[in-house]
Amino acid sequence: FLRQARSAGIFYHALEPRSEEDLAELKLALHSAVEQCHEQQQAEQREHRLWRHLTTALG
Repeated sequence: FLRQARSAGIFYHALEPRSEEDLAELKLALHSAVEQCHEQQQAEQREHRLWRHLTTALG
């Protein structure tokens, strides 16, 4: 989890929250990271499908 958070650009957010504001910021950062990972996975899937279609079309 920590590697995934760091790769998504979350560093200081991974510290234990000390207040409700810290907790809200952490939740927002994690939500953003999940969305970013999901978007990256979708882009990789589209790229994979494109290459599969190209290799099929080009023989």
